[in-house]
Amino acid sequence: MSAQTDALYDYFVASGLLGTYKIQFDYWDESTNDVSQRYFIIQQSGGAKAEPWFTQPNYQIIVIGKPREGRLGVADFAGEVSQGIIEYIRKNPSADCYALIEAVNSPVPGTTKESRPWYQFNLRTLTRR
Repeated sequence: MSAQTDALYDYFVASGLLGTYKIQFDYWDESTNDVSQRYFIIQQSGGAKAEPWFTQPNYQIIVIGKPREGRLGVADFAGEVSQGIIEYIRKNPSADCYALIEAVNSPVPGTTKESRPWYQFNLRTLTRR
C-alpha cells in the first residue's frame, strides 16, 4: 500500500464504524466464501492532475454486508455503515496527509447474487506532498 492508502485506512479505522468489517484494497476477495463476514473495500479510481505541492487521488468505497441483511426485518448494517462514513467525512474533512476528503455522491445500493447488500460511493481527496 502507499502512504496515502495507509492514511486513508487509518482514517476509516478511526471512525469507529468498521468494527467487524474486513478492510480490503483494490478488489473484493471472498476466496474463503465466508458468508458471516462483512467487507469494506477501498479502490483508487483515478484523480485529477498532480501538482508539485499536492495530488488529487479519487477513491471508490464499497461496503458489502452479510447475505440477506436489510431484508425482511433484518438490520441493514452495510447501509448504516455507509451513511455513517459519509457523516464522518462531513464532520472530519481532513486527516494526516489529506488536506481534504469529501464524498462525491450518496451511497448507491445494490445486491449481489448471494443476496448480500452492497453500497458504493466515491471520494475526492486532496493530499499534501
